[in-house]
Amino acid sequence: IFGQNKKEGVFMSKKQEIITVGGVEFKVLFPELLPKVQKDEYERLKASIKQLGVLVPVLVDEDGGIIDGEQRLRAASELKLKTVPFNILHGLDGQAKKHLAIKLNSQRRQMTQDQRLAMATDLRKDGLSLRQIAEILNVHHETVRRQLGGVDNATGELPAKVKGKDGKEYAAKVLRKPKTRTNAKSV
Repeated sequence: IFGQNKKEGVFMSKKQEIITVGGVEFKVLFPELLPKVQKDEYERLKASIKQLGVLVPVLVDEDGGIIDGEQRLRAASELKLKTVPFNILHGLDGQAKKHLAIKLNSQRRQMTQDQRLAMATDLRKDGLSLRQIAEILNVHHETVRRQLGGVDNATGELPAKVKGKDGKEYAAKVLRKPKTRTNAKSV
């Protein structure tokens, strides 16, 4: 299928991390994209996989690049499992793989507001509209607007134009800093 390797485990190959399960090599595509899983959360996942196996298939591209399921593969490798279920997604470009990875993980993982803001900012830098970001993060587009309104764009990293679902380019909406509420009571 992909790269075959007799050596089990996790190792680096030309600066790309490889996780091997049952002699099949899986490449870590996005090592810094998502926040690291907490140790206790990972240990619970590993214990579950030890007891029940990998229940949710890992998603990979046609070259064995991991789109979703990196932690499941790590646990399976550490447990020396011989097989894991995986589905191959064909024809996705790099950006589509990244956005799918964010979408699937943002729905499952416990993340802080700062971690979600970092993901929303990253997606905006990719030229996505507020509605597209909201769809990926599974929140309302006004939530995205409020979150990104507080982002300082002094470096000019956020785009002036975004691409809508229809494929057309539109001027990016100006994001204003959220209003602060004051509790002024008249006496």
